[in-house]
Amino acid sequence: RYHRHESFFYVTFDDRQEQMNTLAYRAGLRPYDRVIEHNGVNIEKLSSTEFQRRWETGRKETTQLLVCSPATYLHYKQLNQSITRKFLTVMLITPSLDL
Repeated sequence: RYHRHESFFYVTFDDRQEQMNTLAYRAGLRPYDRVIEHNGVNIEKLSSTEFQRRWETGRKETTQLLVCSPATYLHYKQLNQSITRKFLTVMLITPSLDL
C-alpha cells in the first residue's frame, strides 16, 4: 500500500488471521513495515502508479524487498538519512519456499 500524505510504501495483510500462513509473513514481513527497495531499486520516490507498474512488470520474477519497521523508518527520516542495506535495523526479505 501507499500512504499518500506522507509518501511511503508499507505492508498490509488482507486478513489478520490468515497473515501468519502467507509466504510474506514467513519471510519476515510484518504489518506496516516500510518498503524501501523492490528488487534492488529504491522505490521511495516512486508514485503509487509507478510502483504498481513496476510490481506488475516483475510479477514473474523472484521478488526481493528491503523493509524496516515504522520506528526505524521514522528514526532515519528524522536524521535525514537514506535507508540502505548496510543498516542492521533493516531487513532484506528474500523469497521463502512454500513448504
